[in-house]
Amino acid sequence: MVITPYDNSFKLCEHWFVNAKNNLLNEEILNLQVFSHGGFPRTFQIVKTLIKTIMKEQQEEILEDSNDCFATRLYSVYFTWTTNISDISYEQNRNIILVTLHTPDFLEIHRPILCVSLKDYSLDLNSRFRKTPLNEEFLNKLVNGLAHDLAKPELSEVEQYTIYIKQLPLMELMKNKEYQKIGHYIYKTIIREPYHQILIDTEYSSKKYCFQNLILDDIKMFVNEKVLLARLSIIIYRLSFLEFDKDISAITKFFSQKLALGDSENLYLDHLNFISRDLNSTSSCSAYDLRYLESKQIAKAKEIIKNQKNRYGDEPEFEFDREAIYEATYLSHGNIEQLIQMEVLNHGTN
Repeated sequence: MVITPYDNSFKLCEHWFVNAKNNLLNEEILNLQVFSHGGFPRTFQIVKTLIKTIMKEQQEEILEDSNDCFATRLYSVYFTWTTNISDISYEQNRNIILVTLHTPDFLEIHRPILCVSLKDYSLDLNSRFRKTPLNEEFLNKLVNGLAHDLAKPELSEVEQYTIYIKQLPLMELMKNKEYQKIGHYIYKTIIREPYHQILIDTEYSSKKYCFQNLILDDIKMFVNEKVLLARLSIIIYRLSFLEFDKDISAITKFFSQKLALGDSENLYLDHLNFISRDLNSTSSCSAYDLRYLESKQIAKAKEIIKNQKNRYGDEPEFEFDREAIYEATYLSHGNIEQLIQMEVLNHGTN
């Protein structure tokens, strides 16, 4: 889909450039995705010229101008076709533009990435750029339409997933059982670009399967059946925290202890309504069974509430430790309050 000056991704790009021109730090790195214009050096030169024209920074001192980096006082531009960009991790307090020919893998970068595809535009200002209405409108808007007080546009949830690569609040979403949001984010990220590094030490790296199809099927199983396969939990963790090479044992500990899911168990997929196209339905897979999670949480909460009452109930200033119950079960505070009131009523009638 062609990005136009009326799309939110374009407006976010405008907002980014306005902040940079006013020497304000943008929270996110700007990733401009472009087509090759006759090789890497020429492409980078064309993009540098475009950015310098947009920024109107003839008066700015050039701090660096090399084959893969251009920098002024206001910003740094990196052009790379690699995935490991060590220099950027040291520039957390700089406005950074990363020019790529694809959606890159981001390692050791903990800032959000604003991804803007300009692949539908010919960016060479010395060619037929101005003779194309699409290009002319694009350039005019960026060069002449950057207001000093340009507001950052409001984004829908879908736009957030589509436009940004950033860390996902996985703890919060899992605690609130918002599995669809997690699944949607992972789906959008996976279909953007193959992330081969996140497949290390997983079943997805087997040549037996088309890994993208298998991941998409596993996402459907997670969202629709409330069964989180252990192999998918690895992908979810690595993409959510942008820790693409995170050790599997640490990920297992996160889901079993931090999220109080316990150990994964072997489940037979033929017990589910969903049948994966790549797996025999009688196969047993290691998974976290979330279908009965809430009933398990309620049972555990009831036990804790009863223990608190039995142990401390005779004390004059006794109050149930609601936070301890929450940390042990991750039930909503509303559900915990209802269980406490039920215990109080039951205790009063006995």
